[in-house]
Amino acid sequence: MTDLILTGTLSHPAGYQTNVHAHPFGQLTHIRQGVLHVVTETTGTGMPSTSLVPQRSLIPQSCFIWIPPDWPHHAFSHTEIMADVVQVPASPATTLPHQPAIFAITPFILALIQRLTHDNKTQTIKQHLLAVLVDEILQQAPLSFSLPMPQSAGLQDMARQILQMPDDKIPLAERARQTGMSERTFSRKFSKETGMTWAHWRQVVRLFHAIEWLQQGKPVSWVALTCGYSHPSALVAVFRQHFGCSPNAWKQKETQKSSSTSGA
Repeated sequence: MTDLILTGTLSHPAGYQTNVHAHPFGQLTHIRQGVLHVVTETTGTGMPSTSLVPQRSLIPQSCFIWIPPDWPHHAFSHTEIMADVVQVPASPATTLPHQPAIFAITPFILALIQRLTHDNKTQTIKQHLLAVLVDEILQQAPLSFSLPMPQSAGLQDMARQILQMPDDKIPLAERARQTGMSERTFSRKFSKETGMTWAHWRQVVRLFHAIEWLQQGKPVSWVALTCGYSHPSALVAVFRQHFGCSPNAWKQKETQKSSSTSGA
């Protein structure tokens, strides 16, 4: 039974969430509509452990996430979700990344996922399709849509606050004071626990919110101000840095991808 390649589609309303769980198989989840948040439970070394540290990932539509077998995680969404799911048996799963990863969809990968999930195929045909899909995934570079969470209680509490406050403008010195540290100690500890500077981490929080709001149809000016930027040009600069294009251009490309996906 564990060698069976099971596939299907899922649909969840806005506000969907799961408890922490793990699968005995690997799982590929391709988002056709909406934005899914996945929290993977890992250690700082990137391996599952009884000492778990959450890392939050954002999976926009037209992207997919890979979750290895037996990897603790939970998911939630603020938007309606439509997705395709491929359960990858343990043997082919060993050739894919050994920790969760997010990838952009390509036309060929999309076609393979659609054939696996939307057509009634025999297990033999599914094995051939999955082998090609795995080879294609291995040619792709993962996207940087993950946000490591700090491990110490004080920094975790503060980080959770910022996740709900993308427009936060409290200076670093004040944040350090609130956690009982000097600015230098705060910066060093935060970077050590997350692998990111405080400024970069907060920028990614804003980017997460911006992506979700843009896909909900919010105007760029509203998104920029709600994310705490003083002018839309600041958000444009961040998008050009991360995606090589403006928010409107990114949104147009994502809409086109979504239209081609939903037409399957």
